[in-house]
Amino acid sequence: MSFKSKTLHTLSLIFIFLLSSNNVLARECYDSTIVSPTPFAGIKKDIFKLSDGTIWEVEDAYAFLNLNEPSITICPDQGELIVEDRAIKVALIAIPNALGSKIRTLPSSKWEMYEETNLQGTLIGNIETDRVLKTVSGNIYEIIGYTFQFVLKHEPEVTILRHDDIYKLIVNGFDEPLICRKIN
Repeated sequence: MSFKSKTLHTLSLIFIFLLSSNNVLARECYDSTIVSPTPFAGIKKDIFKLSDGTIWEVEDAYAFLNLNEPSITICPDQGELIVEDRAIKVALIAIPNALGSKIRTLPSSKWEMYEETNLQGTLIGNIETDRVLKTVSGNIYEIIGYTFQFVLKHEPEVTILRHDDIYKLIVNGFDEPLICRKIN
């Protein structure tokens, strides 16, 4: 085989491996579980993570489900989540990288995965615009989007997505994501 043929063959094998290891791209529908946020509401713009590590966004629904780690069927090709006999329109935002635990963002997504960590300390009371939050990893964020939530959480898990200079903090147990700017 020529060098060009070997390279093409190797790239083809890598592509096939990635498709088979990221079965979200290889299957039409499959069963999974929503692991965060808890509870899952199923409201437009909600961001959620499945047990396979994929991250999705609700596109157009107001289901008000309030379910803790529900078992679901996800259909990536149709952009559909089926939970409790309801079909909800969703979009895939990010998938786990086949070569490690890092998550890679899909090219069509405007949000990219920034980090998964925990918020420092105990959050008690109202979470409102202008509040400053620090992660265990040392990053500091200020809430700039309108929000008003009453919480009692100790070092909650947080998935942080980034779009340019704006960050979306998806905090486990919060009603909605927090839109923030990074201070440090």
